[in-house]
Amino acid sequence: MLIAVDHGNYSIKTPNFSFVAGLAEHTVPPPILDDCIEYAGRYWTLSESRIFYMRDKTQDDRYFILTLFAIAKELEKKRYTSPVVSVDLAVGLPPEHYGVLKDRFAAYFKRNKPVRFSYKGKQIMLSINRVLVFPQAYAAVALDSSSTIGYSRLFLIDIGGYTTDVLLLRSGKPDLQYCRSLECGIITMNNEIIRKINTLHDLHIDDEHISAVLLGEDTILPMDAQDTIRSATKVHAGNILNQLRELQFSSLKNDKIRVLTVATDVMDALRKQQRLQKQWALEAGSLWDNSSNLVFTNELGRYINNKTLYMNFKKVMASVGLTSLRFHDLRHTYAVNSLKAGDDIKTVQENLGHATASFTLSTYAHATPGMKRESANRMEQFIKSLNAES
Repeated sequence: MLIAVDHGNYSIKTPNFSFVAGLAEHTVPPPILDDCIEYAGRYWTLSESRIFYMRDKTQDDRYFILTLFAIAKELEKKRYTSPVVSVDLAVGLPPEHYGVLKDRFAAYFKRNKPVRFSYKGKQIMLSINRVLVFPQAYAAVALDSSSTIGYSRLFLIDIGGYTTDVLLLRSGKPDLQYCRSLECGIITMNNEIIRKINTLHDLHIDDEHISAVLLGEDTILPMDAQDTIRSATKVHAGNILNQLRELQFSSLKNDKIRVLTVATDVMDALRKQQRLQKQWALEAGSLWDNSSNLVFTNELGRYINNKTLYMNFKKVMASVGLTSLRFHDLRHTYAVNSLKAGDDIKTVQENLGHATASFTLSTYAHATPGMKRESANRMEQFIKSLNAES
């Protein structure tokens, strides 16, 4: 029997159930055993208070116990009555953490011997034969992957509790070298909305109030508070879209591999960065995660947040009096300076990754007066050399 469980930071989901990823522990049986699990001499019930965000959910047994709840609910739905159960478990991980945490996540659920627990007072002996770990987001198309084969590049966006996961498919197959987990999920949005409502309207609300407003359900919240919730939600959605745009999910310009010959100083800077990364990896230990093989990362190997990059870039630009310069303008600056230095248009085209030299020519046809003068001087020298020969 195959049972699939989505271990979200906000909620646990199965094909038939969804419940908040929260647990309450009891040392004695609660008064009502309905929806209660007894495991390893402790009693557990589901709670509306979420477990705090855990990048690595294998740190303790709580997500394993939540999984027991998920399996027990699915067995009950299927009217499975035998006390001895054997299942295969399908689970998912954020694409960006998949390579690092896959084996650890599988071992976390794959216990060496059958697990004994009780659900609603009924004894169950559970054997988990296999644990199948998949990249999150891919589950959205896994059952109909043939529909994605016709697309050479397709991005899957999975907005979860704490993260928005992005996975690239190439002709229907996941490419884990190009994936991201942005920390801008539903919990992040709700926390900001709760803060705004408290500040602007002097009201204390929770996730259920926000969900009711967004789903158009009846609510006791005043209309101005509801408008604040809707407005903040639109802002959050816009921020997610902006981050996705800024990431510019593309391996290379025109999907072509380019070999660049760079200056010695540039190579020295890259080697220095490589040595720094190796030092960070040693210090971070098991927390190091650079599965995407990024050149520039933070101290844990993950991509540098676009806001952090932008803020530091603006500080540097302000220090040299270029406050209006955009990050992408660095690329244009390189192109213009290469042409000024005398590089031929074909070399500049290949370095920039443009499909054709004509495109590069049309894009940077705004030759400066200085470049025109230099061109005229070169022609004058050429003519003089011809006259001298004659």
